[in-house]
Amino acid sequence: MATVLVIDDEPTLVQLLTLWLEMHGHQVLTAAHGEAGLQTLEQAGVDIILVDMMMPHMDGITFIRHLREKGYDQRVIVLSALPGNPDLEEAGVIAQIRKPLSARDRNELLRLISAWAVPHA
Repeated sequence: MATVLVIDDEPTLVQLLTLWLEMHGHQVLTAAHGEAGLQTLEQAGVDIILVDMMMPHMDGITFIRHLREKGYDQRVIVLSALPGNPDLEEAGVIAQIRKPLSARDRNELLRLISAWAVPHA
């Protein structure tokens, strides 16, 4: 089981990801933008972060830079309708999943989260 923070400004996608990840045994926290995501990290333990690239208040790449500057080392999976961004690898992003999520994308997302999950007592 992993605790996953989903940061995305699309409420329907957040709700679907939450239900789907919980159905597969993961705990899910959510935030509608990067600033709220950073606040959530200060208050709760998170294993993996799913973050959208294009959001109001703070976009995904800015969120990731702030995350690293603050010393957080969680694994980050980017959700984006845009093609790959060269800044992502530099920022420590390990995977990117294209939106909208196909069945194959959801399976890959679940595989990554399960592989990186931290065992909880």
